[in-house]
Amino acid sequence: MVRIRAPSTKEVKEAFCRMPLLQWKFIKINLLISIISKSKGEMKYEKNNQS
Repeated sequence: MVRIRAPSTKEVKEAFCRMPLLQWKFIKINLLISIISKSKGEMKYEKNNQS
């Protein structure tokens, strides 16, 4: 990363405040995707066992 000018302390604080929120959003999305894919996989597995 190349910074043209040094950010002010206010900008740094705002960035740090935003970062955890963005990370939580990504974590939640990843968890939802993994849960959905797992539930789909279990459904497929159950159908295969029944037939």
